[in-house]
Amino acid sequence: MFDHVVEALQRALDADDLVIDRVWLPWRRQTGPNASRYQEQYPGLILFRRAQGDQVKENKKDKKELLALLLVGETPKAGLHKAAFLKAVEIIRDCTGRKEEGNLIRVIGPYFSGRRSL
Repeated sequence: MFDHVVEALQRALDADDLVIDRVWLPWRRQTGPNASRYQEQYPGLILFRRAQGDQVKENKKDKKELLALLLVGETPKAGLHKAAFLKAVEIIRDCTGRKEEGNLIRVIGPYFSGRRSL
């Protein structure tokens, strides 16, 4: 289910000429003593950017338009990774730059646990 939602979001953003620029997921290929807990502490990130062709067309070469999609994991028993969610909220709150919706946070999920409380 989760992969389908991320794919649907990617397609919607692609329709608005935003393409994936970078991806960092804490639950993949982490090494070290705390590697298994990384996904519980930090949200994943998919960074989208405006397609280069559109910037050239509109003479916006100097202006970069980015959109960050933060992903927070969950487990069927424990629910949402609370520390990672709070870190995601902190990132959104502390982010500078143009925020058309201010600090509005849109949440899609949960999928496994059905829990809504933090």
